[in-house]
Amino acid sequence: MIEIKEKNEKGCYLILSGDCKIYEIEETINKVREVVKNKTKVKISISRNSDLDTSYLQLILSLKNSQLELEFVDDFTIFKELIELYGCKV
Repeated sequence: MIEIKEKNEKGCYLILSGDCKIYEIEETINKVREVVKNKTKVKISISRNSDLDTSYLQLILSLKNSQLELEFVDDFTIFKELIELYGCKV
């Protein structure tokens, strides 16, 4: 599940928690893209999540590829290592 909180006209805050099934990710990414389309910065929290999957990885890489400034507001070490295994950097 992704909770989206709009902060201001320049940025928003995404909280990634629970499962995000592969069949849900397209709808979720489209929803997030709609919210961030006029934003320049996105804060992302994964603190409520103990089981991250590649659906969230797809979302983060999609946001990164859209030239948004990404900021992770909590310990992102494990997920960052997963992303780097795919040859990407955030």
